[in-house]
This record gives sequence, structure tokens and C-alpha cells, in this order.
Amino acid sequence: MSLRSRALLGAGLVAVAIAPAAEARVAADACHLRPAKFKLTRLSAPPASVQAGSQLRMSGRVANLRGRRSETGRITFSLRRGRPARRVARLRAIGTQADRSKGQNVRLTRGGKSRRFVVRLLVPRTVPAGRYRLRACVRRGSGTNLGSCRSRALRVTRRPAQSPPPTAPPTSGGGAGPGAPGGPPHRPRTSSA
Repeated sequence: MSLRSRALLGAGLVAVAIAPAAEARVAADACHLRPAKFKLTRLSAPPASVQAGSQLRMSGRVANLRGRRSETGRITFSLRRGRPARRVARLRAIGTQADRSKGQNVRLTRGGKSRRFVVRLLVPRTVPAGRYRLRACVRRGSGTNLGSCRSRALRVTRRPAQSPPPTAPPTSGGGAGPGAPGGPPHRPRTSSA
């Protein structure tokens, strides 16, 4: 075996021996990383007002903090009112399953990275008209209690009531005098000279 062949063989053996150790070190580092912590860094302004029973479009950006594990997240939306603010209604993102949290999933995000989201929300028909705070929160996975939240002002209006069809005026009335609706036209008297 030549010197060159021995050198290549030795380098290959060293690489094979080092690779599992490097993989084990990366896996150990991942185990020592803290769980993901998502932050809602941006939330678009909603329209000034929206009708109950209609949809609105919201967008923003969520970030997983640096030095955290890669995980998925969940964004939830709600309408709140009063001081302290209490939840009036949860808003479901269109296209999601009608699950308990009614949230929008955030795909797997590495630590130090962020993702943009765009969702269409459905405002329930049962929400009373008034001024609200539209609150968005992002959480790790789908079960942690504390989340990063932001809110925006929103006015909800009721849908206009459907008016009944107009009624037709009576065609002929018994006892209607001159000039009255449905009676003979009023004719002014003229004096003869």
C-alpha cells in the first residue's frame, strides 16, 4: 500500500470516527435548548368597521426567539371589550377546522427565525354592535397558557335589517271623498259670470 493510499485511508477512518461524535454533540445541544417562545412582532390594522357575520383580513409576523428549539405555534383571535378586557367572542380563521381554540397554525419555525401570516377571520353574526379590541395571540404548540399578544381597535356594526316588501295602496275605497287617496280627483269650482 502506498503512502498516499494510507493517508487517504487514515483520513477516512478519522472522518468516520468524528461524524457520530459531531452528530451526538448537535443532538445534545438541541436537548439543552429551551422550548420555543413565539412573539407576535407585527399585526396589521383591521378595517375601521366590519359587519357582524362578515369576514376581515389580518396579517402580521411571528418570531421564535433566538436560542430556542424549532417548534410549531398557534395564533388565536378574539374580540374583547371593557376594562379589564373580557373576551366576547373567538374569531375563527377561515379554512381551519372548528376546533376548540379556533386558531391558525404556524409552521415549524427555527429559533431566531420568523414567519409571516395572512388569515381571513369570520366575525360571528351574534356579536352585538359596538367598539371592541381585536386581540391576536401566538403560543407555542397548541396548549401553553401564556402567549405574546397585540390588539387593535375595531367597530362591529349590525347587518341592515331586511325591510318588508312595500304594500300596494288600496285600489278603490268606499266613501273616499274628492282628493283623498283612492277617491275621485279634486276639481276646483269655477264661477260663471
